[in-house]
Amino acid sequence: MMFQAYTARMCSQWPDDIAMSSTYLIDRRLNLSVYYGCSEQQSLDLMDRLSRAGNAILHPMIASGILAELDRKRLFECVELATDAFVSSTEMLCCPSISPETVIDQEGQNMTQLSDLYNNSRELAKNIRKVECQISDMRTHICDFDARESQGHRSLKSKKPTREKFDAYLNASSPGTQIHARLLEIENEYEDKLNTCSMIPDSLAFTAQIAANHANNRMAYDTQTKNTQMRTIALMTMIYLPVTSVASIFSMGVFNWTASEQQSVLTSYFWVYVAVAGCLTVLTLGIWWTLTRAQRRQYDSDIDIEKLM
Repeated sequence: MMFQAYTARMCSQWPDDIAMSSTYLIDRRLNLSVYYGCSEQQSLDLMDRLSRAGNAILHPMIASGILAELDRKRLFECVELATDAFVSSTEMLCCPSISPETVIDQEGQNMTQLSDLYNNSRELAKNIRKVECQISDMRTHICDFDARESQGHRSLKSKKPTREKFDAYLNASSPGTQIHARLLEIENEYEDKLNTCSMIPDSLAFTAQIAANHANNRMAYDTQTKNTQMRTIALMTMIYLPVTSVASIFSMGVFNWTASEQQSVLTSYFWVYVAVAGCLTVLTLGIWWTLTRAQRRQYDSDIDIEKLM
């Protein structure tokens, strides 16, 4: 008993992937196919397609063609989701009123979303290329089978049919021709989606770079404005601090401005002022050094780790 077997499976990286195993008994013209892992919606879609298959239901590659249709629907939805996410991310990044903190998120949440979108689109493009190869293999099997049918089940010398056999196959109006034509249409549609998936990483990287440059420019402008304000404050402090310090010291009771020639202008309280001011200065510097010591150690440790890497 002569038979032809064919197996295929969808990419398992995304949900609702299914597998198919088909065995065609040539002498009896009986097609035995099994689908594995179908969801309820996929089962209903499968039954609907089989009910509308007509004479093509007797073709040995009808099960593979239906699998290609189900996989097309699944992958196209993934591409649409990636495209929508790309458009949303582009609008978010290119919004002129967006704050730099939103673009350059300190916690990395926004950058993580963009990274996931970037990797997802690349994986989609890679798997679409695999599906294109699988569909090309299906079309080759259809050509081979119809060529054997037309030659009375004689084996072909080559794996692919000759140009004359292929042209004769295309001119026929058999179910195999219809399945082959539909697979060719799906393959062309995949090529368009492949271009879309390939465009997303490049455009996303370019858009993110522009948004980051815009945010950096805004942050640089804000920093420059703040620096100008700080310089103004520092200048005013430099002008008024000496005058204020002198006025404060002279207003204290440590000076005896009415002292006679035998008395000192400095009272005994002046040394109390010097001692208390000196102790407070040393205490303040000590607290500052202690609090910043841990930060300096962490910074030095990070630099050493970067050098080792």
